[in-house]
Amino acid sequence: MTNASNMTNGKLSGISCQNLCAIFPASEDVFSRLFYNTESEQDRVVVLFLVPNYRDDIFLMTKTYSTDAETARKHLEGSLRRMKTDVIDLWQVHTLLTPDDVDRRIENGVLDVIAEAKRSGKVRYVGFTGHQSPYAYERMLDKTGEDFFSTCQLPVNVIDAGVEHSFIQQIMPRLMVRNMGVFAMKTLADGRFFSKKIQEGNEIWNINKPVVPDLLTVEEALGFAWSLPIRVLITGAENSQLIKEKIAMAKRFEKMNKDERNKLVEKVSDLSERGDVEYYKEIES
Repeated sequence: MTNASNMTNGKLSGISCQNLCAIFPASEDVFSRLFYNTESEQDRVVVLFLVPNYRDDIFLMTKTYSTDAETARKHLEGSLRRMKTDVIDLWQVHTLLTPDDVDRRIENGVLDVIAEAKRSGKVRYVGFTGHQSPYAYERMLDKTGEDFFSTCQLPVNVIDAGVEHSFIQQIMPRLMVRNMGVFAMKTLADGRFFSKKIQEGNEIWNINKPVVPDLLTVEEALGFAWSLPIRVLITGAENSQLIKEKIAMAKRFEKMNKDERNKLVEKVSDLSERGDVEYYKEIES
C-alpha cells in the first residue's frame, strides 16, 4: 500500500505491517511523508490526523534487490534516510530468481551485508522474497544456517498448491521446521484470478476463464491462504474500499480444514496445468 490514503485507512483499521522496497523508493518516501514532518499541506493534515509518533506502532519492512555488497549497503542507507528511521524492523533480500542467482549474491557478499546490518542494530530481522522458482528458495535455505533468516515471503495461493513446482508444497514445510515467519503474497496471483486488468484506460491482459468469479470467490481464495501457517498476508489493494472489504473478510474468517482446502485446489486444477495465471513463475532447477 504505497498510497497515503490507503496507508492511513489500513493503519486505522488495524494493519500495522508496511511492506516497502528500495526498488520503489516512492513507497518509502510516502511512508516518511505520512508519519513524519512533511512539506505539503495535505500531508500535514494527514500527520495531524494520525498519532504523531506512529512509527513505533508500525512493523516496517523493506527490501534490497542488490546482487552485490556495495549496492546492498547503498540500499540500506537510502532506505533508512528516506524513511527517517534508525532501525528497519525487517530487511529482505528481494526477488530471488534461480539457484545460480542465489549463489551469485552469496559470492558477491550480499548476505555478509545483511548479517552486518543486523549486528549493527540497523535491522532487527532479515528475510528473503521471490516468486519465480521454489528451487531458488531451496538453494537459499541450503546455503544458510537455521538462525540466519527470520522470515520468508513467497507465493501462497490455491493454484500453487496443485502444481508440480509449488512453493506451498516444497518450501513451506522447510520454513515450519525452522520456525520462520511466512509472509504470503500473490494470494490472488497478482490479480490474475480476475478476468482482466484495466490500467489508465488500457487493457493490460485478459483471461477467458478467470478463477474469480467462475470457480472461487475472493473470500474463498483468501481464506485458503489464511488457513495455512502464514503470519502475514501481503495485499495489493489499490484503493481504500478494497482494503476495507479485505479487512471485513479477515474479521469473519473461519479456518478451513485440509479437506476443504483440497476441494478448492481441485476446482482450479485445470488452471493449474495451464500455467498462465501464475505467469510470474519461470522454473529453472
